[in-house]
Amino acid sequence: MVQVEKLGLPAVAFVSRGFEDNFRHSAAAFGLATLAKADVPKVFTSMPHDEIQAMVDDAVPQIIASLTQPVTEGMLISAAEVLVPPAETVQVEGADFFDAVEKMNELFIQAEWSDGFPLVPPTRQAVERMLAGTKRSEKEVIAVLEPDFGTATVEKIAINAVMAGCRPEHLPVLIAAVQAVDDPHFMLRDAAVSTGAHSVMLLINGPIRKRIGINSAQSALGPGSPSWVNTVIGRAFRLIYMNIAGIYPGKGDTNTIGLPTKYGMCAGENEEQSPWEPYHVEVGFEPDASTVTVKSVTPFIKETVHFRATSPEPILDLAVNAAKFGGGAGWMLGGTADPDKNVEVHSQHIYLICPDHAHIMAKAGWSKDDVREYIFKHALVRVGNLANSMIARDEKGNWQRNRQLQWLERYPDLELPVVEKPEDFRLAVVGGPGSKSIWFGGREPAITRRIGE
Repeated sequence: MVQVEKLGLPAVAFVSRGFEDNFRHSAAAFGLATLAKADVPKVFTSMPHDEIQAMVDDAVPQIIASLTQPVTEGMLISAAEVLVPPAETVQVEGADFFDAVEKMNELFIQAEWSDGFPLVPPTRQAVERMLAGTKRSEKEVIAVLEPDFGTATVEKIAINAVMAGCRPEHLPVLIAAVQAVDDPHFMLRDAAVSTGAHSVMLLINGPIRKRIGINSAQSALGPGSPSWVNTVIGRAFRLIYMNIAGIYPGKGDTNTIGLPTKYGMCAGENEEQSPWEPYHVEVGFEPDASTVTVKSVTPFIKETVHFRATSPEPILDLAVNAAKFGGGAGWMLGGTADPDKNVEVHSQHIYLICPDHAHIMAKAGWSKDDVREYIFKHALVRVGNLANSMIARDEKGNWQRNRQLQWLERYPDLELPVVEKPEDFRLAVVGGPGSKSIWFGGREPAITRRIGE
C-alpha cells in the first residue's frame, strides 16, 4: 500500500483492531504524513470466508469515502507526530541519586525507551566512558535500521549499551552486530516486524570471548553470574532494536504473545571443547579473528536430549524431528526473496550442539558436513502435512499464494527437504557437560561480521 501511495494512486488500508498503532507507526516510518484506513473488528487470517466478506462489506462506506471525498480527521490516521525524535538530553531531578534513577526509569518506560527492566542512567559521563571502548568517532553512522530507518551512530549504540549495563569493551561487539543485521540478506524488517515471536541470537567466536568474559560453557544462554556479559550484550542489542530500529511492542513489533528470549540472547561458541573447526572459521574467517554472528530465531526451540546414545544417529534423529516440526519447506514456496532489495536469501536453522554430543559424533568419524547431510536427508516434510499458510488453500479451494505451485496439490505424499541445501543447517558447539543440545528454527539466514575496535 505504501508503494501504491508513493506512485500517486489513492489507497486505503484495512486495519484490524489492535493494529492501529502499528499502522500509524509504519506510515510515519515510510514518510507518509497521512494514510487513509478502513477499520475492521478482527484480523482476516484464520477467519471463515463469510465473516471476512461481512467485515469487508461493512467497511465499504469507509473505503468509498476515503477514495471519493476530501479526507477528514475521521478517515485517516495522522502520522505527523508519531516519530518525534527525543530531546538531545533529558534532565531528571530527585530527592537523591536513587530517587532520580527511579524517576528516570519511570520516564523511560512512559517514553517507550525501556525493555521493562531497570536501566542504568545513560549520563554524558557514562556514555563517554562507553565510547572509550572503540576508536570510531561517536558520530560515525554504522547503519540505517528498518523498520523506522533509524540512524545507528556509534553514540546511539553506546547509549543503549550503557542502559543495558555493558562495559566499554563490549561496545565493539554491538557495533559489529548492528552491521550484521543491516545486511539486506538478514531481512531485518521481515525478521522483526511480525506477529511471530522472532528473537535475535548473537553467537560470539574468537579470542574476544575470553578477553571480555563471554560464557561459552554451562548455561551459556544464561541467566546468572557466569553469563552476565552475555546477558548485558544481548539486552543491549534488544534496546538497539527498540530505540534505534523502532521495533517497539505494538508498533514496529506486532508479536502476538512474545517470548522471554526477546529480552536478549547471546552466547559464545565453546571452541576449546569442540572437536571441529569453529563456526567463524567454517564461514570464512581466520582462527584468530573475533566475530559475532546474528541469527533471527523463531519460537520453535527444541531441546534434543539423549543420555544413552553412543553413536551419532540416535542423537541426530532428535535433531531431524526438530527440523521437521520447526520448518515448513518455505525455501521452495517463494517466501525467501525480498524484491525491494533485489536479494534472495535462504531459510536457515541453527543447532547448538553440546560438547558431549559433538564428541560422540566426531569419535565416530563424522564431520560437520556429515551431520548436516544426515539431517538434510532425513528432515523431510509431506506436502499434505505442510501447515505453512503460503501453500494453504482457502475455504473456496483456492491457493492463497504462489499459484505457480498449484501442481503440488496433486502430490500430497511428496516429501520436501526442510531447507534448500545442507549448508542451511548451521552448527555450533555451545554449552557444558551433559547430553542436551538445542535446536532453533529460523527463516532468515545467519550473518557473521568481524568485531573491530
